[in-house]
Amino acid sequence: MLRAVLFDLDDTLYRERDFVDQSFRSVAKVMAGYLSAKRKPGCGQGLSGESEEELFGQMIELMEQEGRGEIFNRLCERYDVDIPVQELVKIYRETRPVLKLYPDGEELLSWLEDREIKTGLITDGNAAVQRNKIEALGLDRRLNVVLASYDLGLRKPDKGVYVYCLEKLGCRPEEAVYIGDNPLKDFIGARKLGMKTVRIIRPEGLHMWREAKEGYGADVTVHLLTELKEWIEGVVVL
Repeated sequence: MLRAVLFDLDDTLYRERDFVDQSFRSVAKVMAGYLSAKRKPGCGQGLSGESEEELFGQMIELMEQEGRGEIFNRLCERYDVDIPVQELVKIYRETRPVLKLYPDGEELLSWLEDREIKTGLITDGNAAVQRNKIEALGLDRRLNVVLASYDLGLRKPDKGVYVYCLEKLGCRPEEAVYIGDNPLKDFIGARKLGMKTVRIIRPEGLHMWREAKEGYGADVTVHLLTELKEWIEGVVVL
């Protein structure tokens, strides 16, 4: 049986869209307040689409059309808002979300805990944002090692992030598995080290349509983490 199970975070253990929606709503609230204050007396209700709910809807639409990179810039241009975009980014990043694990993620973690199998987390992205998510999910209190890779100045697929976690867990690469959803990042460094790899495909996952580079696909693909119980028990470690 494997000695350690390491996880990706977003769209692996919880639904990333839940965080995105809450953070967009935080920004929409600030922008709506600004536009309301900016509105001149006698000008009626102002520009169409400037309510909090409408601004949130436009953020979702822009994200689906263009990705998340320029959303706040686009809205500031659209409404002639002179709030620095970095202020809006700061609001987005500092949102304290209310999140919950996927039910199958909760079940697998409990199963691993019962068997005293070590657990870890490796997640990319802004370190403060990722820590807010980790704390909201209570993973900082449950997992043996939690790593926001940017704290090391690294990011997946760099082998260094996996080496760091394995050393903290006291495990050899062949004694561990890494579970993630993005085949372009999650499995390359892990496979180079000799770790087992699992891809989880979620219906709403942002990377479900991506294909792995040749030779770096996951060893196993599942649609629920609970499918891995029997597989983990059956892995022979030499």
